Amino acid sequence: MLREAPTQLPCFCLIDQRTFECNWETVKTVAEYKSASEFKIEIFYFLAQRWFDRAWQSRRDLSTLVPWWGRDDVQKFLEQRGVDRARLLLQRFIGEFGYKYVTPWSIHDRGNQGRTMFYMIHASDHPRATRLMSEAYNAVNRIGSGGMSQIELFCK
Repeated sequence: MLREAPTQLPCFCLIDQRTFECNWETVKTVAEYKSASEFKIEIFYFLAQRWFDRAWQSRRDLSTLVPWWGRDDVQKFLEQRGVDRARLLLQRFIGEFGYKYVTPWSIHDRGNQGRTMFYMIHASDHPRATRLMSEAYNAVNRIGSGGMSQIELFCK
């Protein structure tokens, strides 16, 4: 009798939204899904930074952001700045979904004085995931120092 071996292959979900398109309920569904593997689906969640304030301040009704944030305390998130917003998401991935390793990686546009354009928040249960992501991130930054920005690299 053949038994199906549990898979140890990684599964990734890229959540690349235009600022507020992805409701938190979708993130929750992905984070809570488990297959035969002992590891959850790794999430790459893109959080706008450079244009974020302009985007939410153009909203007439902030309650429209509640589904995106997934809680009624969206104002607390909006009052934060830069990496503090990414840290709040990091805390939610750990606290609400139980991810073991969560890191916000800042993505810069070298042509825009190196400003942070967005954060890629990487959530994983795999003990090697952060090291592998760090190697990839550093490789991109080495490429970026040779004349290509991270944004250009991802848009090709």
